[in-house]
Amino acid sequence: MKKLVLSFLCLMVSVLANAQYKVVSVDQQDSECYKLLQVLETENSVLVYGTFTSFSDEIQQRCIDRTAKVEKNHSGYKIINAVNLPLYDEAEQRYAEVKKTGDKYNFVLEFEKFDLNGTFDLIENDAKHTESMLNFYGIHLEKINPSEAIDTEKFLDEAPVIYGRYTQDGKTHLYFIRDDVMIMFHPSWNGSKDFLLNLEINNNSDHGVMFELGNVRTSGSDKNGNHVVVTRYTPDSYDQYVEDERYYAARQQTGGDLSSTVESLLFRERIHTDNEWGKLGLKALEGMTRQAQDNRIHKYLQEHPNTSPRALRSNSIKAGESVRGFIPFEVKKKVKQCKFFITLDGYDYEISYVLH
Repeated sequence: MKKLVLSFLCLMVSVLANAQYKVVSVDQQDSECYKLLQVLETENSVLVYGTFTSFSDEIQQRCIDRTAKVEKNHSGYKIINAVNLPLYDEAEQRYAEVKKTGDKYNFVLEFEKFDLNGTFDLIENDAKHTESMLNFYGIHLEKINPSEAIDTEKFLDEAPVIYGRYTQDGKTHLYFIRDDVMIMFHPSWNGSKDFLLNLEINNNSDHGVMFELGNVRTSGSDKNGNHVVVTRYTPDSYDQYVEDERYYAARQQTGGDLSSTVESLLFRERIHTDNEWGKLGLKALEGMTRQAQDNRIHKYLQEHPNTSPRALRSNSIKAGESVRGFIPFEVKKKVKQCKFFITLDGYDYEISYVLH
């Protein structure tokens, strides 16, 4: 989708550009992290080119509100689109994410067309004046030659990681998009102590991606912030555990409990074990009962197959392919918060869940 938007934007710029301007100064702005570079007038809209630079090693998530506008001569001009700086949507909240000092990305904002003569304001929210707001007052422009204009395709070539979340049927799903690779998460529980981190990885890039289970790390903390160990099951051990649980449930459902059947017959003196024939009869009965029980359980398991995804293994994900599954963890009751770190295609993704 990003490539389609980018191609359309580049085509529009190359064919319909009317005039190019550089931003020479801004009278006042709320954030020093943002810098406006150029403004381009097209036949139907105005494009504003800018850049974001992080001055912190803490994770920062940036977006722009859909109510953002340009104000000029007491008239407002709405934002139409944005590339590399997501428009905030209450239903599906998306953010450009950076993690450390010096991280930088470029973005382009598209507004309804307005007259570029004189100064104008770009206002995300005039009621909020914080370092995350794109509020610029008194933007001064100077016309430039087309040869000095920014090459849009190169300018947007390196996209930031997009972090998003949405709710479906009461469950909140998280996702990251980076270089056309999407990784989605949602949590679930199996019983009271086993936490399942459900994953779906869609590789829409032009190259293969390797998912290594060994690159999944976790840390836990209690309500006081103290470290608590969180153990990851191996896929084989967890799948066997699930099958054992299914077998136990099948045995309960089929009513084929061997010991109770034999004990009942003994109690009612239907068989006698005080001689060799009686002992042989008991052994034969136990074998027959066990075989009948196994047959019933086997039939029940066939009629009620396990349709749940298997615990996720390491996978080579070719271009255009997807994988889906879960990673199981044993979580003790005193764990208040879990953080998960997943390295995929050379990038570290971090997510955090409050468990209780």
